[in-house]
Amino acid sequence: DTLGDESLAQRARALTLMGDIAQRRGNLDSALPRYREAAASTSELLRRHPDDPERMNDHAQNLFFFGYVAWQRGRTEDAVASFRQYKRLAERMVSAEPARTAWQLEKIYANHNLGVVLIEQQSFREAAELFTNNLGSIDRLVAAEPRNLDHRLQMTETLAYLA
Repeated sequence: DTLGDESLAQRARALTLMGDIAQRRGNLDSALPRYREAAASTSELLRRHPDDPERMNDHAQNLFFFGYVAWQRGRTEDAVASFRQYKRLAERMVSAEPARTAWQLEKIYANHNLGVVLIEQQSFREAAELFTNNLGSIDRLVAAEPRNLDHRLQMTETLAYLA
């Protein structure tokens, strides 16, 4: 509460990075507390600046990591809850700055991650809706940048999950 915005943001980035390193090394028990600490910081920043898409994105990243770690541990209910929160923030980011490609991609990623876990839960109809919604967004990105291989790969993965 006593840290300024920039100090709090730096703290969150450092903790997220530490969590990411631990997670990549397979140490989920060490990663999760780092992500929680980072999320406490990004949550405070979002509370201070509720309409700032950058703050939404910072917090959304930690929500993604919560969901990802839960998914890796086989806790799909927790993963779905985190990914739903991530998705809500991504949608707010797009609403705040609709033309920003980074936010459009975050919404696509949020739908994708949630859809994958929903498939594991056999919630096929909801998963299909998410992947179908992504098709239009990805199609627009591919049309704007036809040579962007990342966009084309995202399209291919979306079609594969939808199938």
